[in-house]
Amino acid sequence: MHSFYEPNAQAHSRVELNEQEAAHATKVLRLRNGDALMLLDGKGNSYVGQVEIAGRKWFVQTQEAQFHQPAEVFLELVLAPTKNADRTEWVVEKAVEIGVQAISFIRCDHSERVHLRMDRLQRLAISAMKQSHKYYVPTLNDMVDFNDWMSQHGKVEMVMAHCNTAFERVSLNLWRPSTKRCSILIGPEGDFSAREIQEVTQRGASGVHLGSERLRTETAALVAVSTFAWKRNT
Repeated sequence: MHSFYEPNAQAHSRVELNEQEAAHATKVLRLRNGDALMLLDGKGNSYVGQVEIAGRKWFVQTQEAQFHQPAEVFLELVLAPTKNADRTEWVVEKAVEIGVQAISFIRCDHSERVHLRMDRLQRLAISAMKQSHKYYVPTLNDMVDFNDWMSQHGKVEMVMAHCNTAFERVSLNLWRPSTKRCSILIGPEGDFSAREIQEVTQRGASGVHLGSERLRTETAALVAVSTFAWKRNT
C-alpha cells in the first residue's frame, strides 16, 4: 500500500493531500477514486483510507488510527557533512531507512562544508520515511560548531568513531549503550582532530573503530548506524 505524509491527519476524517503529495499520487502512482492508501503523520500514527478526487483536489477519507511504538533506544547520528553534498543527502536517506530518530550536523576542525540545505534534507528524510514504512519523521538539526553541540549534550551517552590510534578505541561491535538515548559521532573527511577526540573522551564518551578498513565519512556513518540498529534489535 502506498504511503503519504500528512502531519495533521486524524482518524475518521476527510483529509486533503498537500500539493506535492497530490501530484505524486496523480502523475507517478496514477491513483484513482476509491483506491486505498496509507497516511503517516510522522508521529507514530498511520491511517488507512480511500482516495476521493474533487476537481484538482485530492482527499483521503481515513479510518481508525494505528499507533506504532517508537524504538526502545533513541539513536542520534551526529555527522560532520561531507564536502560533496550528494553524499550527505545519501546518508540522510539511508539512516532514516535504517531507523535513526535524529540526525544532527556538526562543524569540526577539519570540516570542509559549513552550510547545508536543510529544507532539501527534510524532504529527503520524509520521502525515505514513507518508502521504508517508518512511522516517525526524524529530527534534523542544522549545523552547529562541534563545541556548541557538545555543550548542549552533556547528559547524552556518546560514542565517537575515529581513526586516531593514539587514543583508546574499542570495536563498535563490543559497545552497548547503558541508557535509552545515545549519539554516534562521525567526523569529516579529515577525521576528528586530537582536540575533539580528547574533549569527547574527557566527557566519558567511548572511542570506537569500525574495523580494519579505512572508510569514507558517508560509509562510516552507515556502518555505524547499521551496526547499532542490529544490536538494538537483538
